[in-house]
Amino acid sequence: MDSVSTQKTLLGNCFLGITTEYSISLQIKGVGFKSKLSLRQGERFKSVLKLSLGYSHILRFSMPKGCTVELIGKRELLFKGICYQGITQLVAFIQNFKAPDVYKGKGLNYQYKIKVLKPGKKQ
Repeated sequence: MDSVSTQKTLLGNCFLGITTEYSISLQIKGVGFKSKLSLRQGERFKSVLKLSLGYSHILRFSMPKGCTVELIGKRELLFKGICYQGITQLVAFIQNFKAPDVYKGKGLNYQYKIKVLKPGKKQ
């Protein structure tokens, strides 16, 4: 009985996504953290997201089918797509590259999520 209601909810989300596209925004916070979007030529044109997140190398991520990304400046990423579950899984996967720091707030953060930071050392 539970799986039927889950399937009904997922199907309803897909129909809603066709009429109004879902979007989730991520902000990049931190000195030297940048993002860049480029097109890769292969079978078809595919967008590749390049992230510089303080590692010794640049992270490259090819966008899956049905999902698009837009850059708003170098510090904000806007993910769009029809399937709500697919978009949230994609954003969670990308956020795991650099999870938000609990003390300074550096990393990849959801734009509209309120983050409560822990206090540092007391002297």
